[in-house]
Amino acid sequence: AHEIRNPLTGINSYLYAIKKLSGEIADSSALSSFQSCLSGMQSSSDKIESVIRRVMDFSKPTNPKLSPVDINKSIEDALILSAATLRKNNISLTTVMASDLPSCLADSHMIEQVILNLLTNAVHAMSTMKHDKKVEIATRSDTDKILITVSDSGLGVPEEQRFKIFDPFYTTKSDGMGIGLGLCQRIVT
Repeated sequence: AHEIRNPLTGINSYLYAIKKLSGEIADSSALSSFQSCLSGMQSSSDKIESVIRRVMDFSKPTNPKLSPVDINKSIEDALILSAATLRKNNISLTTVMASDLPSCLADSHMIEQVILNLLTNAVHAMSTMKHDKKVEIATRSDTDKILITVSDSGLGVPEEQRFKIFDPFYTTKSDGMGIGLGLCQRIVT
């Protein structure tokens, strides 16, 4: 990651310098074309940086900041962040949140990250479906545990892949990295 990040920093420095120079281009159509190319280059550079950040986060996860947490609140925060994506993909959401949950010693941001990742996977799992796209999130307490269930109406994980889905860098998505479920498992554990 560091060996990729160093040249990437150089590329970003050159992009910044070129953007400043673009103010000297007088021809408006040439300037527009030039700025479009720069924008594409910056976007690609940002994607590389994002991949590096995710790989580094996975390889060196931060320690949780444990405090008493209302699990339902962490889930609701994740749902606010994903509401537009669910709506855009015509996915109906049902929540069945137990109102009597005790506080739980957890890191609310990490719980939110787990829920967001599971929702992202659910959206992907139902991407080819035309109708009946549903996600349900439920919470309940069970003796000394709080249980969170996230389910969707997608086809599910084929049996032959079930033992691999938590392996780092295993993915079935063409644009995936195979980090999400492994990170979720690590956080939950």
